[in-house]
Amino acid sequence: MVEQKTNCKNNFDIVKNLPTASRLLYDKVLAEKNGSGQGGALREAAINHAIRTYADHYQCGRSGEPNVEFLKKFDANGEDMVRIKKGAVNELIRELDNQHHEEYGSTGAVKLAKEIGWLPGATKEAAAYLDAFDVKGTPPGIIQRAIGMANAFGLTDAAWRIGNAYLKENETREIDRAAERLKQKPDWYTLNEHYGWLARFARDCGNTLTDDSKEKILPYVADAVVHYCDCRGADGSVGKILKEEFGFDEKEIQSVASDAKAKLIAKMSEHKEEVLTRTFTESIIRFFAEFGTKQELEDAFKLLVNDDADGNYIIMPLLIAEHGMMERLRDLAPKLASCLEHLVANPDMWRRQEANYPKVLKDYMKAGLLDPVKVRNAIIRVIEADLHDGKLGEAAMLAGEFGMPYEAEKISEIQRALERLA
Repeated sequence: MVEQKTNCKNNFDIVKNLPTASRLLYDKVLAEKNGSGQGGALREAAINHAIRTYADHYQCGRSGEPNVEFLKKFDANGEDMVRIKKGAVNELIRELDNQHHEEYGSTGAVKLAKEIGWLPGATKEAAAYLDAFDVKGTPPGIIQRAIGMANAFGLTDAAWRIGNAYLKENETREIDRAAERLKQKPDWYTLNEHYGWLARFARDCGNTLTDDSKEKILPYVADAVVHYCDCRGADGSVGKILKEEFGFDEKEIQSVASDAKAKLIAKMSEHKEEVLTRTFTESIIRFFAEFGTKQELEDAFKLLVNDDADGNYIIMPLLIAEHGMMERLRDLAPKLASCLEHLVANPDMWRRQEANYPKVLKDYMKAGLLDPVKVRNAIIRVIEADLHDGKLGEAAMLAGEFGMPYEAEKISEIQRALERLA
């Protein structure tokens, strides 16, 4: 940098507090003005700053390209850009302890290496770095980043070696710690935070946790599954999560499901006047659809729809239709009268929340549980909304399905005319 006096009367350095790129450009202006001959050194500093800029950009997982416009003022050329990207790749490979690194740095390194045709060389650099990587005493987060980098570069043997070394040294301690936490608080968050990460870690490096480890955790999983059913955003298959995220086999999953099923039945039987959340209601039905028989699913619906449910469980008709239980649960119709009325009276709300809303209305109408006139009026509002959104094809199809051939043809005619003008 060009040496200069920049302190003002209030004794703070103005130039020192500028962004690095701005400071480099200002130093360049001063160097040219003073004829100091530092242009080459400043150009080198600008290239080094660009390397750091690229590395930071990908470490943080930012979208787009990093801002290196300042390089134009230093006459950076294509060779310089190759050097910059190669330098950034090397920094990304060697900075696993950077708190932002995670998976972004690894994928960024691969992306940059591909851009400059240096993927084989970058892979060789990554392999050399990982060969010297010492697992002992290294925090789990950095271990995970090392495995992420190995996987990003296709170095599966390195991922397995690092992961296996870490598990060999730490699995028993981490599992005992997780079991102790779950003993105190057997909920989904505790299971995921203290056990799930280790199971995913083992999976990502091509390993599995030992049967002894899983045996220590299994007694707490059913309670955690019950808690998961009441977690906001719980919309995944429990079986899939237990298998893919937590590494349990089919026998272990069925054992957990059996225990969780009994706990959920007890909870539903006891809820009485307690209004269960929408998430919990949906999750219970999803769980029994996945792990229960048709009879158990039917019983679950009946337990949820108690005398106080009318009006509280407005989603129940949708769930019944989704799981094909309409005929088996016809006797619940009187208890769900206001729910069905809400369904047909609020098409603006339900069409956004339920993709199969028109089909659900049609099915209930065919079953004799909804007034055809009310269904027709609801569908007209859906068609109007589709027209307003420019979805002419969907509007025409609905009109045709619900006995409005004139409207269907007219909408199609308008659609064809607009397409010709496009």
